[in-house]
Amino acid sequence: GSCSDITINGGTVTANGGNYAAGIGGGFEGSASDITVATTLIVKADGNVITNTGSDLAQLLEGKRYVTIEPAPFSYLAPVYNTEGNPASGIARWDTLSCTDYSLVTNTTTTLNAGWYVVTGTDVQTGTLTCNGVVNLILADGAKLTATSGTEENAGITVSGNANSLTIYAQSTDPAQMGKLFATGGYDAAGIGGGNGGSGSNITINGGTVTATGGDSGAGIGGGNEGSGSDITINGGSVTANGGYFAAGIGGGYKGSGSDITINGGTVTANGEQSGAGIGGGMSGHGSDITINGGSVTANGASGGAGIGGGYYGSCSDITINGGTVTANGG
Repeated sequence: GSCSDITINGGTVTANGGNYAAGIGGGFEGSASDITVATTLIVKADGNVITNTGSDLAQLLEGKRYVTIEPAPFSYLAPVYNTEGNPASGIARWDTLSCTDYSLVTNTTTTLNAGWYVVTGTDVQTGTLTCNGVVNLILADGAKLTATSGTEENAGITVSGNANSLTIYAQSTDPAQMGKLFATGGYDAAGIGGGNGGSGSNITINGGTVTATGGDSGAGIGGGNEGSGSDITINGGSVTANGGYFAAGIGGGYKGSGSDITINGGTVTANGEQSGAGIGGGMSGHGSDITINGGSVTANGASGGAGIGGGYYGSCSDITINGGTVTANGG
């Protein structure tokens, strides 16, 4: 019999035809039509790569017995630190690496379990994305991801707890090409980091155009309401972090501290709101162990919040600037 409307959007697929029937498709004396494979996949027939334009591949695959479909490799830029595992030591060099074992982020994605993810769509829109485990996210050139919590008390991208982390990569350094990420937290939640009452930690941005906006009392990147922000590293890209009321741009939410924050490069703008520091603590929160080794950094505190350091009523300690162009404006 014949078979039509075969669509393959992801995964690794091996289809081996038998003596009388296709691996996927028609049976004995049957045909197949309307075979569509996502352009992010590589199609091989009898060992040869088939040009995949995203249109019907039925004619190209006709008579082929062994067909494999596998993810195309995605390149990304990764930093190598002067001291392995220590972002504050600065960057020794950048390497171009590639990944073949990944999942695509789509409009229906809600959870990012441990592993690799790639954004390829030009307008992918999701609700809250929750990181479980060690998560790596590649923003492909020309791609855009918008993660918006809405009215929920969750972050746009939730990264909370010692066992969970998020590392964001880009494919290039050209601002006109880099993939884009917009993450907006709900009420009392961070743009990227903790939800209401939650801390945000283990967040690394290596590239891309990233805009993170906290809801009321949530940091742009870091803690939600009464949550701290720690172990936050920005190595490259164009990053804008806007805190909600009483929160830091990067660091603590309302009553939350910001610590172990490192900026090695990129263009970074961090805006605290209503008594929050630009980089450091939210209102009544402290800022500590903040290191800037490079990049162009603008940190704007608001209404009693430091540009870099403590929020209103908050103290600061161990702030080190080794390089870069830094502008810190207190509120």
